[in-house]
This record gives sequence, C-alpha cells and structure tokens, in this order.
Amino acid sequence: MTRPTEVCGQRTLDDDYPLTHVRVDAFPPRLACYWTDSSTYGPSHPTAAGTWLLWCGAALLVAGTVAWAIALSSRTPRWARAGTVLAPATAATIWATGVAPLMSLSTVDLQNECFRWQVAHLHSAPSGEITKTQRSLLPPAVDCIFTDGTTSLIRIETLGLSCCLAVFLICCAALRLLKTPTPL
Repeated sequence: MTRPTEVCGQRTLDDDYPLTHVRVDAFPPRLACYWTDSSTYGPSHPTAAGTWLLWCGAALLVAGTVAWAIALSSRTPRWARAGTVLAPATAATIWATGVAPLMSLSTVDLQNECFRWQVAHLHSAPSGEITKTQRSLLPPAVDCIFTDGTTSLIRIETLGLSCCLAVFLICCAALRLLKTPTPL
C-alpha cells in the first residue's frame, strides 16, 4: 500500500492501456487501479482477495458472537440478544461499504460520482449541471446539487442505518424490560 503503482503493474506487455491513477482505501483495504480503458470496464482491484478475507473474518466473528448470545441461559428472548449484536454489525457493514467510501472522496471524484449517478438514472435524475456537493456526518448525507434539483447518493444506506438503529433500540428495550427479575 505504500507504493500502489508498483502493485498495479503494467496492464499489457506493449502498454496499450497505461495507468492513469490509483485509489487506495484504508478500510476496507482496497486498491483500485484505473487504466485508460477503465471507463469502459471499470477499475481493477488487485487486493480483492484480502478484502474478502477481511469480510469473511468479520462475518465469522459476528456469527460466533450471535451464537454465543443465543446460547446464554436467560429469560430474555433470543431475538433480542441476537439483535443487539446483529444490528450494530449490519450498520457497520452498511457504513463501511456504502457511506465511508463516498465520504472519503475528493471533491472532483465526488462530482464524478454524481455524474455517474445522473447517467445511471437518466430518466429520474435531475438533468441540469452539477453546481456543488455536500457531505454531513450526522445525519449521514452525501448530496449532489444540480441546477434543477438535489439528490442523495446514500439514500438507501441512510434508510438501512435508520432501520438498524430502530432494531437495536427495540432489542435493547426488550432486554431491559424482559430481564430476569432478581429474587428478594
């Protein structure tokens, strides 16, 4: 990760498609190599195996914790014990895969993402030019402001985070209200 251009290497022996730029993300660890033909085929990801190992390890950790929480002998419902582990884990996954990558983009890269979104949603997107972008941490928002409207790049992720928070609060309330009464 200290010399990403060396990890990307050379695309072909005759260097038909030279490397234009490299993007390094710390979490999840990812290295994206952008070539002159990346607009057609997308970037290559030489660190994909390491990223999959990281996510598999995290999934095993969460599954083990949920299994342990469910196996505890308690009068509180199993769904409440499992929900207090699964809801934050799901929220962390949504944040790491959907929100954090957009929050860490430069202004130019974020405007490029807005343009890509506009092209992908041609019939439902605002048709004007991008005037600016806005980001906020709480509540999480990444907005593209066009001359004729505004759209959010993380609308689905924000809904998912809100649902995770609601499930977590319900599970915590169930644990608190339904806990085993203490003998006198």
